[in-house]
Amino acid sequence: MEKIEAMSTSPASPDSMASLSPDSMEKIDVLVVGCGISGISAAYHISKHCRGTTFAVLERRAKLGGTWSFFKYPGIRTDSDVFSFGFGWKRWESDNIVAPAKDICQYLDDAVDEHGLRQHIRLNTDVVSASFSSATQRWTVTTGAGGTIVCRFLILTTGYYQYEKPHMPAFDGSDRFQGTFVHSQQWPESLDVAGKRVIVIGSGATAVTMVPAFIDSGATSVVMLQRSPSYYYVAPKHKKDRALSVLERLFGARIGYFLQKWLTILQGAVVYAYAQWFRAAAKQRFIAEARKLCPDHVDADTHFSPSYGVWDQRLCLDPDGSLFAALRTGRASVVTDHVARFVESGVCTGGGEVLEADIVVSATGLTLQHNFPMSTMKVSVDGVPYDAPNHFVFRGCMLSGVPNLFYILGYTNASWTLRADMMARYFCDMINYLGRHGMGMLCPCADGVEESQAVPFNLSSGYVTRNRGRFPKLGGAQPWGTVQSFFSELWRFKVRTFSELQWIKFTPAAAAAGA
Repeated sequence: MEKIEAMSTSPASPDSMASLSPDSMEKIDVLVVGCGISGISAAYHISKHCRGTTFAVLERRAKLGGTWSFFKYPGIRTDSDVFSFGFGWKRWESDNIVAPAKDICQYLDDAVDEHGLRQHIRLNTDVVSASFSSATQRWTVTTGAGGTIVCRFLILTTGYYQYEKPHMPAFDGSDRFQGTFVHSQQWPESLDVAGKRVIVIGSGATAVTMVPAFIDSGATSVVMLQRSPSYYYVAPKHKKDRALSVLERLFGARIGYFLQKWLTILQGAVVYAYAQWFRAAAKQRFIAEARKLCPDHVDADTHFSPSYGVWDQRLCLDPDGSLFAALRTGRASVVTDHVARFVESGVCTGGGEVLEADIVVSATGLTLQHNFPMSTMKVSVDGVPYDAPNHFVFRGCMLSGVPNLFYILGYTNASWTLRADMMARYFCDMINYLGRHGMGMLCPCADGVEESQAVPFNLSSGYVTRNRGRFPKLGGAQPWGTVQSFFSELWRFKVRTFSELQWIKFTPAAAAAGA
């Protein structure tokens, strides 16, 4: 593969963990921005499948882990099983099928150390801008410390939401409330709910996580105040279920775990397909399950009967039915109504009921990136600033008119990691393809592609619909979009990796490659 001249291919020194010093310049092949699940997966696959390629992973915060080291609210956990949530290249060893954030962070740290990736990671290093030059076929990236990195390829693994700015509705009178009002995304670790009356506004994945956690932490009462109901998928929390034990006994630990992983992935795909093909039946099945789990004093038809179809919004995992168990204690309750206003003692609903509280938690969702997928970076191509709505998504990982850039997003209907691993490997296949053919630049071209009105991520969730204008365009047919199907993409990326290259413009490597 074509390399930048006069550039060391040895790993970075331990000192590279610090930010680049002002006015310094470095030349590498690949720069990965973000060191969560996707960034770590990208680093692993580059080191494994692109031997000799120099790369670095930049992380703006002081700790790797992305979402899992950033969110601090009580009970935070994965909403996918660990069999599919774990990397394809590292077995999950912890004792729970549904893992808490601290276990996830430990797993990521172990993965980094076991595969020698830490030497490539630079913490406390944010990216301010990135500009691409077609003449040199290089990205010039500026860091917050004033350093410069010149690279051939840029991989963005910063997710899709803003870390610093959650979605906070303009609640009337919130300043009048005499208690503590906090958003789940900005949870202060010193906040103690023991002996307190708590209201959680919302009913999504965060809310269903916090309500049982608050009960376990000794809250006097917890009210989940939801504008509309959600669907909940009840699954066992603890590991070593009967199926895994049998498979490991029959085939050994390694093969048994492999089979369990794929059976779990298949099970999730079947549930999703069932919900798409048999919408009415799926809806009734989930509502019936909620009725069965609800205590007698909770009206399941009012509080657990959504108006939308299953998987029109992300399905919420409820390990061991912990939300329903919390309701059965009598200390947790559900109110389905909107927030009319805050009062000194709590929240007044649209129906006029005053819910008193010491702590109100807004679990009202995310704010998506303004210029997806560039996060806070200012990005330009040959001097033209990047503007998301002017570009098309290609294969859910590239953008029309933006050369040598890839981004990684996971699934919304399955484990994030499944797609992160797949996209990272696809990136490696593409840069190896360029190397074999003497090419230095690739750029998806959307000439003649018709725009689709499809919703990003195939979800109707509020955080998607209210931010739709911040996304690149989707085409009317593949590969101009994102497919929310692991098995479909597995076939497309493994079997048809190079079958859609007619949509990509390839340019031979520049003569002045080291410029």
